Amino acid sequence: MDIGAYCEPFEMSLIAHKRAAPNTVAAYMRDVKAFVGYTRRQKIAAVAELNDSVVSGYLWHLKKERLLSARSIARKIASLRSFFAFLHQEHAGITICVDKITTPKQRATIPHVLNIEELQKLLAGIQQDQSPPGRMFAAMIFLLYGTGMRVSELVRLTLAHVRCDERLIKVLGKGSKERLIPLSPQLQALIDSYIANIRSIALKNRESEWLFAHVHRGKVRPFTRQEVWYRVHMIGKKCGVRLYPHLMRHSMATHMLHEGVDLRALQVLLGHEQITTTQVYTHVDTSQLRAIYNAKHQRTK
Repeated sequence: MDIGAYCEPFEMSLIAHKRAAPNTVAAYMRDVKAFVGYTRRQKIAAVAELNDSVVSGYLWHLKKERLLSARSIARKIASLRSFFAFLHQEHAGITICVDKITTPKQRATIPHVLNIEELQKLLAGIQQDQSPPGRMFAAMIFLLYGTGMRVSELVRLTLAHVRCDERLIKVLGKGSKERLIPLSPQLQALIDSYIANIRSIALKNRESEWLFAHVHRGKVRPFTRQEVWYRVHMIGKKCGVRLYPHLMRHSMATHMLHEGVDLRALQVLLGHEQITTTQVYTHVDTSQLRAIYNAKHQRTK
């Protein structure tokens, strides 16, 4: 059977059985379809023709010809592992040993964060635009920093997720896992003001369940991750700050650690499954301390 014929069943398996998040499904399918495209260019069509040599050739192609980073290749390997496991269930004759596919060693990276001066410059700059769109995206940026939520979580927020009386917001994270994040009085007031005064203007008085939405071709729809990324990037550029949505999450986590927040509490707020994922921010905090030391300590001058 043709390899490409398994793409749609694999996608349905991710959705129905694995219950993978929409973004995960989309990423896995991009990776799998890219692999199928490679096999077709190599004149490999049938599942029975797949073997370790074919996979090794594809990984060589990604590294040497497409010049992908170790991080990008690792993600594609994760997608292929899942695809091959599915093929093994559906086609017992497959000879690929998934355990032999080695993930390239990734260089440890420390997230970039906004320092306090940059943050103050940004927050002051975005409040100068008092137009309805300007105030709406200001609310998004304040919410991204104030809660540390992902942009994919932001665009899925509905009015029902905002618990005004409890000063909480419910977030649907990866794998549709729910978590509650407290809102500061200032952030709650900002969201209340947005809902009362700005949201109906953005929706042109139409009804919608989405917290952040707009009218496109006569229909109300939520913003996409890409739309928010672009608008946030342009707002940062206007304020003279390098900015993208995930930077607000990194900055919030680092600033909270610097203020003494417990690592376990931060893990819960960010929705990380593993504490090791949250621990990367301890390295960011350490690097900032070293920079301050080098800049201020007399014996380094």
